[in-house]
Amino acid sequence: KWRTCYNTNDSLQYDDYVNAQMELDNSGKLSGDVYFKNDGYSRIKKVMDYKEEGREKYIDSYFRKDGITINDFEFLNLDKDSLPVEQKFKFSTNLPVANDYILVPLNLFLGIGKNPFTNETRFSNVNFGYKRMINTFASVTVPSGYAIDALPKPIKMTTPDNDIIFSRSVSFDKETNSVVCMMHFDFKKSLYTVDEYDILQQVHKKMFDFLKEPVVLKKK
Repeated sequence: KWRTCYNTNDSLQYDDYVNAQMELDNSGKLSGDVYFKNDGYSRIKKVMDYKEEGREKYIDSYFRKDGITINDFEFLNLDKDSLPVEQKFKFSTNLPVANDYILVPLNLFLGIGKNPFTNETRFSNVNFGYKRMINTFASVTVPSGYAIDALPKPIKMTTPDNDIIFSRSVSFDKETNSVVCMMHFDFKKSLYTVDEYDILQQVHKKMFDFLKEPVVLKKK
């Protein structure tokens, strides 16, 4: 979700860390454990949403979608303002198996929602209200009946002024038979003028296109 805030204090930040440990079986069932740490404005937003929506609606809004089942959900440090919010849960979902291939998404739990800048033009400034930083780590254990066919390529993308940085590394760990993916999102500005919208829109389009790229597994 994206919320409009009218604050241009760039000393304030929205800070997320996501860790997802996942395992895929030969039938296409993907399951695992997910951990979120939400600090700064991210903490404020998550606490506000959790209190306004209640536990079940909050889980539906953020995580229980696109066929994903959520269990053992915990929302920690709700009333401890000096500590980051921590969220923990187990999940499972079924990925389609087609023509001996499974496409494994790496964007299930990123905490950035959908691309908010799909319109080609805009007539007002974009004010996020805060800088944002998101770091993610994900591992997927590959099932014994499948092998890696293709991995998303490593990416580092920046705007001309380096006010938006996106990077992604993807590798295969033979010892654990797992795909490991790390992503870094750094939005260093909170306010963008109408004249800057074209760059903002193009960067987000490319970034979200990259995020759709799956790991491709082929049956042995």
